[in-house]
Formats: sequence, structure tokens, C-alpha cells
Amino acid sequence: MFLAYDFGLTPACIVAQVSARGQVRLLKEFVGVDIGLRSFTESIVIPEIEKLFPYCKIGSCTADPSGNARDQILDEMSCISELNSLGIKTEAARTNDLEPRIAAVRYFLNRMIDGKPAIILSKKGCPVLYNAFVKDYYYKRVAVSGEERFKDKPDKNMASHISDATQYLCLSLSSDNILQHKQEVSNVDMYNPVFRWQ
Repeated sequence: MFLAYDFGLTPACIVAQVSARGQVRLLKEFVGVDIGLRSFTESIVIPEIEKLFPYCKIGSCTADPSGNARDQILDEMSCISELNSLGIKTEAARTNDLEPRIAAVRYFLNRMIDGKPAIILSKKGCPVLYNAFVKDYYYKRVAVSGEERFKDKPDKNMASHISDATQYLCLSLSSDNILQHKQEVSNVDMYNPVFRWQ
């Protein structure tokens, strides 16, 4: 089982499973409103995971890289340190840039595994994320005359937090695969008796 977090006062966590063939299954989402990370994780995420997935262990957790920064006012632990102190082994995602994150989700959306989508989600377990994929995660239109223009980043709303968490998850699961696909295939000089050069 894999977890991914987006931080802030509206923390979000996505719970996923990866099949033996590499299909990503988004099973459950947790979205908090005006709640701290520790309270969110201790009172919502951990009890629900223990109840819903009693025989599963958390393999790894990926989180927003900005969660490495410590609170400068209270001098407390960083968000990632908080999760580690709660027993959830957490690492920062490789980047916080939007393009690689969206490309990672697109990588799974555009693939098929054994004739089935490479990423699926539970509509019942992830209603906010489902609506984000359908309509709620979008680029807001800029009010200018002439041709249509949109902002560079998606609109920040309730759907954006769980979408960001999903992007961090996909980034952690796909980055090695994407790098393998981007590597140049070197020509192997093999003897082939069919082609005889004279």
C-alpha cells in the first residue's frame, strides 16, 4: 500500500495499491478542512486505514517537497518529520514543479496493462478525486478581450489538494519508468545471416 500527502490547513492523503503487473489502484482519499497535519493523520487517516485495510502495511509515503521546511515561528518539526514520527515512513517527492507532476499522471492515463487502464480509482472511496478528474480540477479563464486565455496553474479549490497528492504519488511510481522510456536505445551490432553485406 502506498500513501501520498499534500500539506497545508487543508491536508489531503490518497491511499493506493499497485498490482503485480503495475496497475495503480486509487482506493481511498482523506481530505481535511482547517485541521493540522498531526491531528488529521492521528484522528482520521491512521484509524481509517487500520479499519479499512487491516492486513495491509504501508510500503511508502510520498509528500509535497515543501513539507521539508520547518515552522519558523514555532520551531517545530517539518510536516514530513511529523509523519515519520507517527510511524509513516515519508519521503519528499522529487519535484514540486507542476509539469512533471501532470506528466506523471498522464503517463498512467495513457497506458494500458493487460487490456485495462494503468490507473483506476474507486468512485466510492475517492469522490472528491473522481470529481476532480471529471470537472473540478481545471485552469481558470483569464478575463481578457480577444482569444481565450487561461492561468498557468490550476485553480486552487477543494479538488486541487487531493489532485496534488495524486500527482506526487504518480510521480514517485512513474519517474523511473519515464526515464527508462526516454533513454536512447543503442543499436546493438548483431550478426544476422539474412543480411549479407558484400
